[in-house]
Amino acid sequence: MSLRTFLIASLLLPLSVVCAQEPWKVEPGKRLGPITAYSSLSTLQALFGRDKVKDGKLPAAEGETVDGARIKVAEGRELEVIWVPDAVNKRISEVSLLGKNWKLDNGLCLGLGIEEVEKINGKPFTLSGFDWDYGGYAFFDDGTLGTGLTVRFSPTEENYSLEIVGDKKVPSSSAALRAAHPLVVEITVRFES
Repeated sequence: MSLRTFLIASLLLPLSVVCAQEPWKVEPGKRLGPITAYSSLSTLQALFGRDKVKDGKLPAAEGETVDGARIKVAEGRELEVIWVPDAVNKRISEVSLLGKNWKLDNGLCLGLGIEEVEKINGKPFTLSGFDWDYGGYAFFDDGTLGTGLTVRFSPTEENYSLEIVGDKKVPSSSAALRAAHPLVVEITVRFES
């Protein structure tokens, strides 16, 4: 193998080898680690390995499906990529983190509680009530997390107050919400259209 071939092959190693040891940089609306809105299917396959990127239909809200890809980055670290409908395999709408071993450079990771996310955001926020298709999503109207990032919580207590159930906004400071001990179960980076 020539030195040139070795150098090119080294540069094309899947980034998961490098990224697994450190948090991924997130710029909501623009970037998640090495992924941007214009990362195509072939770009994702070059980044992570063709065998680790599975293109197809993914489940969405209310029983629908969407065009997307699932990527196994490393053990406990997977991604779901949703394609823009009129640019399938060419333009990304959003990327969701799956698995327990993710951490972003802003401190967000799966399993954080309300208080920890408030600290990262720098301010309180609101959540949609639980127990419906859009339940548990956080709204960061103020603070550092802002737009382009979706965080979803799920209660860890089995019995929780009806005050935090249904199509309503609940402040993160709510005693009923905190008593339910919700944890982050989903983090999604949305890209600008």
